[in-house]
Amino acid sequence: MNLIRIFLGVLILTGGTMLMGQDLEKHQWNSRLVLIQTSELESDNYQRQMSVLREEEAGLIERKLLVYTFWKDKYRVGLGDTEWKTADKGFSEWTNPDSGFEILLIGLDGGVKLRQDEVIDTESLFARIDAMPMRRQELNNK
Repeated sequence: MNLIRIFLGVLILTGGTMLMGQDLEKHQWNSRLVLIQTSELESDNYQRQMSVLREEEAGLIERKLLVYTFWKDKYRVGLGDTEWKTADKGFSEWTNPDSGFEILLIGLDGGVKLRQDEVIDTESLFARIDAMPMRRQELNNK
């Protein structure tokens, strides 16, 4: 079953707002998602991860990657200082509450392609994406 639909179902069943669910669901088949959870905006891991991603913004755009950051009970979209929105209380169902930092890569199909609690460099991230069948098809169609 499609993991993004399961994720959204968990959010709804745990009392989540529809705003965040709709926000993520609208990206299926259009964008890949990088979901970053941090317990502290000033943490080294979070700051390094955001810096690494900002340095390769063109590569993110080319690969249809959209970044969501989750912090406490809020989330925001993008790499800049965008507005924080209130996240539902159930988003912790799919994050690791014992981890101060976690990153997930969600593919175009809504499946979780990567989940780790360490900073990922763009070379590794892009290599993982570029090996995906849909990305290879995108490259062949160029």
